[in-house]
Amino acid sequence: MVRTGEIMTRKVISVSEDTSIEDLCGLLYEGRITGAPVVDQEGMLVGIVSKDDVVGAYFRDRVGDEAAGMKTLLEIGREEAPGGEGSGRARRVGDIMTREVVTVTEDTPVKEILHIMVTKGIHRVIVVKDGKVRGIVSAMNVLEALLEDRLKL
Repeated sequence: MVRTGEIMTRKVISVSEDTSIEDLCGLLYEGRITGAPVVDQEGMLVGIVSKDDVVGAYFRDRVGDEAAGMKTLLEIGREEAPGGEGSGRARRVGDIMTREVVTVTEDTPVKEILHIMVTKGIHRVIVVKDGKVRGIVSAMNVLEALLEDRLKL
């Protein structure tokens, strides 16, 4: 049985809640990744942010809550938004990230990760130990293991 530790990416690009949306976009683009864990100053996992979060915030900022038919996430911290008090625009990762993160350990069977991804409709899970990020498993990591025939489904 293949375990998470065998297929996870160990070199993980992470960000903080204070990372600007612009800097996040640069990191995602340069790293050719679609999401990143969000960690605090001690390296503890506090959330996750993805390209979909960025696109959603961009859309809500420009089209507006009513036209988008969505509940805005941008009310949070309007007063703290640099250069635009009351603008309502997302300025930092903390404004758009997901705080409830699906996590696994290095010992989690990869088949369980596949089940999690399919049932929850997510594309990555964070590998943690004692609350700190140890790695990440993306759908591409799972696909690679399938192609290498390491996973017997």
